[in-house]
Amino acid sequence: MLAYQQQFRFVSLEAAAGYQYRSFDDDYLGSINIVPWRLGVEFATEPEAISPLLPEERKKSYVKLMLAQDFNDQGLGESYFKANRITLDAGCRTSDVRSQRSDVGCRRSEVGGQRSDVGCQW
Repeated sequence: MLAYQQQFRFVSLEAAAGYQYRSFDDDYLGSINIVPWRLGVEFATEPEAISPLLPEERKKSYVKLMLAQDFNDQGLGESYFKANRITLDAGCRTSDVRSQRSDVGCRRSEVGGQRSDVGCQW
C-alpha cells in the first residue's frame, strides 16, 4: 500500500491505496481482488506544558477520523469479504522531551455495520 501524509499546524491528512489479489488452491473459492484504501484526518491542539514545574512534558488533545476498505476474514472458514471501516479516536497525547510518547484516549470503530468499542487506554 502506498501512503501519503501531510501535516499542518493543527490538521494532519492521510491517504493510502494499493491493490490485493488472492488466488486459492481450492477451485471452489476462486480468486478475489480489491483496491484497499484509507483516508484519515486528525485535528490536534497546540502542544502545551502540563505544569510550570515540568516544562519538558507536553500534552495535546486530538480527534482522528479514519475511513478504510480492505479484505477481512472473520475466521469462519474461507469467508472473505470486503470490509468498510470507520474509526474515531479521541484523547490526549503527552510527551516528554526525555522519553517516549504515551497516548490517553478512546476509540470507537465500525466495520460493515457492526460497532465495536475498542475501549479506552491510559
